[in-house]
Amino acid sequence: MRLLKLPRLLNAALALMLSITVLAAFETTLPIFVLDRFSWSPSATGLLFLGCVLPKALGPLAGYLIDRHGARVPVTASILVGATSLFLLRLVKSNEVSDRAILVSLLVVYNVAAAFIEVGMMSGIGVVAANVEQSLSQAESKSSIMGQGGALANMAFAGGLMLGPIIWGLAFQNLGWNGLTLIWGLAGLIGLPGTIAFAGNADTKTRKPKEKRSSSTTEHSGPVV
Repeated sequence: MRLLKLPRLLNAALALMLSITVLAAFETTLPIFVLDRFSWSPSATGLLFLGCVLPKALGPLAGYLIDRHGARVPVTASILVGATSLFLLRLVKSNEVSDRAILVSLLVVYNVAAAFIEVGMMSGIGVVAANVEQSLSQAESKSSIMGQGGALANMAFAGGLMLGPIIWGLAFQNLGWNGLTLIWGLAGLIGLPGTIAFAGNADTKTRKPKEKRSSSTTEHSGPVV
């Protein structure tokens, strides 16, 4: 597959999958953690997930900003903020109101950052597919390139949903909450070098080359004598 040879697409797919693994891991680790630490009921635990879901409504805003200003700056900042917020979840240590506030606040901050990361990476996959499609000659098939890009994004999403509960669940079981948050913070930085290297500002929009107007149309032609 032509797209799999492109490092920018591979970086976007990997970063997207890692983001989804953490989101999926919340569903398996957070209920156990808050039950043990706060003795919360299932309904209270369910309300906690509003901090994970509601920030996703910022997806259209993330898409607008990335479309206007490029993916490099907002996605790079979001990766740094997201990894830091995951690492700081270790600050939740006791059944105090302040610790509960820290937990909810950090979850909201991370998921706001994750919204920008996910939109930026899906946009990057689309841009790569569009650029490959434009580079094909008339004789080559172009119909399947955008479909392949969408399929790869779906595979990254599905892979994250499948691997997240398994990997992070095992880490939580064997390393505890502090070990899990440390690995989350480090894993959140994996996509940073590739984002800095490959995500750009000018190429977030795929523009068709403008046709040059011939000089004959710009010059005034006078009557032939």
